Amino acid sequence: MLVRLQFQNVLAANVGAHGIPLEELVAAREEHASILEDVHLERRAGKHAFLDLPYQAEGAKEWAQFGSGVGRRYKNIVVIGMGGSSLGFAAIHRACSHPFANLKSRRAGSPRVFVLDNIDPDTVSALLEVAKPRDTFFNVISKSGSTPETAANFFVILEKLRKARPDTWREHLAITTDPDKGPLRSFASREGIASFPVPPGVSGRFSALSAVGMLPAAAAGIPIDEVLEGAREMDVASLQSGFDTNIPFQIALIHTLLARRHKSIAVMMPYSDGLSGFSLWFRQLWAESLGKRLDLSRKEVHAGQTPVVAAGAADQHSQIQLYVEGPNDKVIGFLALEKHRKRVRIPSDDASGELGYLGGTGLDRVLRAEREGTQVALTRANRPNYTITIPTTSPKTIGALLYLFEAAVVYAGRMLGINPYDQPGVEAGKKAAAALLGQEGTEDEKKALRAFLRPDKAHTLEW
Repeated sequence: MLVRLQFQNVLAANVGAHGIPLEELVAAREEHASILEDVHLERRAGKHAFLDLPYQAEGAKEWAQFGSGVGRRYKNIVVIGMGGSSLGFAAIHRACSHPFANLKSRRAGSPRVFVLDNIDPDTVSALLEVAKPRDTFFNVISKSGSTPETAANFFVILEKLRKARPDTWREHLAITTDPDKGPLRSFASREGIASFPVPPGVSGRFSALSAVGMLPAAAAGIPIDEVLEGAREMDVASLQSGFDTNIPFQIALIHTLLARRHKSIAVMMPYSDGLSGFSLWFRQLWAESLGKRLDLSRKEVHAGQTPVVAAGAADQHSQIQLYVEGPNDKVIGFLALEKHRKRVRIPSDDASGELGYLGGTGLDRVLRAEREGTQVALTRANRPNYTITIPTTSPKTIGALLYLFEAAVVYAGRMLGINPYDQPGVEAGKKAAAALLGQEGTEDEKKALRAFLRPDKAHTLEW
């Protein structure tokens, strides 16, 4: 088993009118069956380029060689990127590495790893105190090469790096960006910086299995060949099978059918700390791909579910009360492991009396019971939920999960009639921010925005 999907708790037979009648699910499978063939044909015609990323043997060899060399030479690796340029790598690193890897004693090939994915000056300055530029390798990632937050952080670090290593600063850098154009591509070519391409037709949130995620993963000591193997197996086992056994297709179908039943929130709740990064990656993928105002015919539809991240069992003590008894507007996806990498036994000596039932069992068994108990509570309250189980957290299984949900988003986009690859809402905010910062040619827009943002003292409270 690579991935198992259990979805009986989204069916009306188990959660009543808030679930999907089995006959509706079967009819929807047949209605949308042509989507699979359409995607396969389009893929052979060169579309959906991200689906072919696991098969880049030459690229993977280059990333592994370069990354392992970096990992041996530097004490620290810093990934600089926003959104899809960092979340995929962070998910892979979290799933495959020691939870406190940065605190372990260092050895060749195991650098400390940091992700700089915001422009908070307190965080940036603190990082430069902890990861001294002279001992650090920086991987700057931006598909367009013009992401302002990434550029801002890069300029700050570049100044520090040039001062710390005036003769060898270029050796501390790799740039991952568009293969042909953009400011970062120009900079890399001009300065002779090591660079790697984001493949054409692959947007940031679908790029984890390219150099975007694989290069820093290799530098962190993760066997990227196993990550790509897991993705390939998911492709073979699911994407090329009939729709009855296609897990990405079923996930897409469940979410779109439940969205029609006013389940406008999609909760991703892993019962493994190692999958916490994956749930954050899922949040961007689901929101940015499916949250669209217009469908393909330019009709206003305001499609999409709001993705919410929860952590089992911790968030049973913060969110589950709402999920069980609050508005019935959610579908909860549980992520579970067959086996954790480590087993911790609870001793019997101190577990007695009212807590005696805990003695002699393992933490993994308690965690599983917490998840199953939560599933029961939700189902009895008629709250739709499903469970995805993987054998354990590993390079192979995280590769399979990433590929599974990327494919699911493509299918869901077809079912919703929207384009899962664009992001006009994001671009609108970027353009406004650039105007406010004084980008050339935006003077009129800057004046309009300043007027729009002018504080109205009649509606401002200060204390």
